[in-house]
Amino acid sequence: MFNLWQRVGGISDEEKTPKTRLIDIVAKLSSKIKTSAAAAMGSNDAGLFENDSVDALAYKSQVVAGTNYFVRVRIGNTFFHVRIYEGFQGVPEVTRVVGPKSETDPIEYF
Repeated sequence: MFNLWQRVGGISDEEKTPKTRLIDIVAKLSSKIKTSAAAAMGSNDAGLFENDSVDALAYKSQVVAGTNYFVRVRIGNTFFHVRIYEGFQGVPEVTRVVGPKSETDPIEYF
């Protein structure tokens, strides 16, 4: 039987397809995501992904004092995992980008 208290604060089990709201958040934060992705690759070139779109492919979430979204994104032909925190005030922010990743790397807490 599922024990609710073992899951409080944990990351969701199943990867989900992003809905319009999360897609819009990723689009709004795309410039910061691109800059952080370039840094994750060890590049100081802020324009590395300048002409590439950021596409949200899948995500998991974690309820804390707000919500953490762990999102698999594709920037050009490169995949990254992005953590976005959205507090109760509804202001999302990129808190971490890791990668590059493969398209099939599971989304885990980072």
